[in-house]
Amino acid sequence: MTDLRKAAEDNKDRIAHAENAGEVVRCIFRNHEVVYGLIGEDGQKFIIKGEWFLKTDGASFKTTAMFCQDIEEAKALRNIFGDVVQA
Repeated sequence: MTDLRKAAEDNKDRIAHAENAGEVVRCIFRNHEVVYGLIGEDGQKFIIKGEWFLKTDGASFKTTAMFCQDIEEAKALRNIFGDVVQA
């Protein structure tokens, strides 16, 4: 099991056993600079939050992942919790 898949499993369990699942999801995004969505059976990676961290050489950041049913769910999470890009 990859580190991202393990993180997604841990997050899935936290959410499933939480009294307030929405608050757990918010905490996951608040406490990590980079969040990947793992989509479908093959776990295709989609960057939900933190794309600019990945472009920073030598940067240290906290990474996690969440399972997403499809690309639409991953995009919806990015719209809600993703980075705000300043124009």
